[in-house]
Amino acid sequence: MLPKSSPNPELSMSVQLFERLKNAPYGTFMSYDELSSIVSDPQGEGRSHILRARKWLLKIGKLLLCKTGEGYYIGMPEEHVPWAKSENESAKRKASKALEAVVYVDFSQLTEPQKQLAIEEQLRIGLPYALANRIARQKTLSIKTEIKMPTAEEFLEALRAKKQIE
Repeated sequence: MLPKSSPNPELSMSVQLFERLKNAPYGTFMSYDELSSIVSDPQGEGRSHILRARKWLLKIGKLLLCKTGEGYYIGMPEEHVPWAKSENESAKRKASKALEAVVYVDFSQLTEPQKQLAIEEQLRIGLPYALANRIARQKTLSIKTEIKMPTAEEFLEALRAKKQIE
């Protein structure tokens, strides 16, 4: 959803920034000083307004990127993929931490409903992670016509075993 003008002053700053940049050419740079004329405290509390404007700009093909300590600029089209890869790597690291937290839980201290929730979360977080790793490995190996997916229990046992080795 693209922004509309808003009487809400919080949303208004994001809308103003979006309006200022939506027709700007790639490479356009806004220093923190320039940003502060639209967004209060662009390096602190006001960052949320910049990120909201970034979300809206992306929907029209413009990626707002940070130049550390200087400001923001509209990235060139060839910068979209490296940025997306970086964001995805960051997400993978967070998912890995979340998976560890839910795999290495002391089940003896949980009630049955809590155990069920823990197992569901292990699957919710772990299956996409396992599939991504399996797909990455498959690219370098010969392609099999059928891939056997592990059961939930096999998957959890493998994760626990891997962690004990490391």
